[in-house]
Amino acid sequence: MMSCETLRGELGTVDRRQFIAITSAAALETGSKVLLPDLARASQAATPADYTIRVGPVAVELAPGRIVRTIGYNGTSAGPILSMREGKPITVEVINQTELPELVHWHGQFVPSNVDGASEEGTPAVPAGGRRRYTFTPQPAGTRWYHTHAMAGRNLHRGLYNGQFGFLCVESRENPGSYDQEVFLALREWQPFYTNEEEEEESRCLRPDGACVELASFQARPALKANGLEIGYERFSINDKALGFGEPVRVKQGDRVLMHLLNASATESRRIMLPGHTFKLLALDGNVVPTPDSVEVLEIAPAERMDAIVEMNQPGVWILGTTNDEDRKGGMGVVVEYAGQNGAHSGSRRRRAPRITRVLGSKRLRRNLAKLSH
Repeated sequence: MMSCETLRGELGTVDRRQFIAITSAAALETGSKVLLPDLARASQAATPADYTIRVGPVAVELAPGRIVRTIGYNGTSAGPILSMREGKPITVEVINQTELPELVHWHGQFVPSNVDGASEEGTPAVPAGGRRRYTFTPQPAGTRWYHTHAMAGRNLHRGLYNGQFGFLCVESRENPGSYDQEVFLALREWQPFYTNEEEEEESRCLRPDGACVELASFQARPALKANGLEIGYERFSINDKALGFGEPVRVKQGDRVLMHLLNASATESRRIMLPGHTFKLLALDGNVVPTPDSVEVLEIAPAERMDAIVEMNQPGVWILGTTNDEDRKGGMGVVVEYAGQNGAHSGSRRRRAPRITRVLGSKRLRRNLAKLSH
């Protein structure tokens, strides 16, 4: 602060009132360097965020009596679908109600490293019992997802082994598309454990008529010795319900259904099929494919997303799910039910067998699907 002598030399003689005014102004200028950031933080706290995510314990009831206790978002797993507009800035407040630091990663978004949600990119963690705001401009458009980026290491209750994930749908400025309804389907395994057994590949006999389809991913592999670090799972689901215990996907004949599929697994690739129907693949990982094509089977890796149109032209009650028999019986499937058709009733412990028509083909597949009714 300037001395009184300096003031007199620069301003001449000053009276008491002028002296108080000048020194008060100097004090305010110095103090503002401390006060203004505090005021900015207070103003930010008073401004509601566009979205709030609470990280905390959840109980996922896959089926009556089958409850998985994990960590999720806003009391659920999968977390709420976040719908954003491409190019419109948003703020997300993350409240960590756990005893460990957490990170929320915006998968597939072009955002600055300080809000990317990955510690290796320089994003600060949300401390245990604390909160943090992420402000960014969503881009590019497409089906993305958000999830924890905490490292699990060998802890099968941490990171992507728990229930911290959800769809992030960034709507295009143009928002093209022609469909009657859209559904969001997240493939998920639960209750992981270590095993010495190598996990089996899903069957290559993928066609409805039982014929085998050669896939590029099936290549010769060197023999690997089991090391006890293979991961197995006890439960399976699509979204938060095992097959037969959630609401079916209800459709009408002639509907064009836009399906957003996410493989939210930490380790497992999947092959997904809806017998009697084909998927017109529109986008991979949220990015539009140059030439949409129709396929019978979707092969989807961990963290991958696929967007496909399914034309509903085979009335009946069907099962959309993994081609792996054991995992589908374990819960990784969902009933697709046409209007006016008698069949599986969601939520009941015992269901009538799904209506199986000649379109389903092989006797083996018919037997496997019939077993799901018990």
